Amino acid sequence: FAYRSVFVEAGQPMLEKFTKGQGSGRPSAKGLVQETIEMAGADNNFYICGPPAWMEEVSAELQKAGAKSVMTEVFGSQLAQSGCPFQAKGSGCPFAGAA
Repeated sequence: FAYRSVFVEAGQPMLEKFTKGQGSGRPSAKGLVQETIEMAGADNNFYICGPPAWMEEVSAELQKAGAKSVMTEVFGSQLAQSGCPFQAKGSGCPFAGAA
């Protein structure tokens, strides 16, 4: 929630989705993306952070739905594996060598 106030102050539509609540299961990637696109539209930049498999699934659904762009951010132990905060797998950082 570190940057929540920035998004709120921007006055743009914002969907906050808590994906695991008491007595509830996780929503499907397709359902989550459908709800997000209905609220925000596809002509947006989407930023997602979570476990690698989940990010891949949600990213693919966003791209299928026509999202303008999708950025993912790695956290936790996945960062140690890839060495890049924007890629979960060790296939190279898209910003390596950028100055």
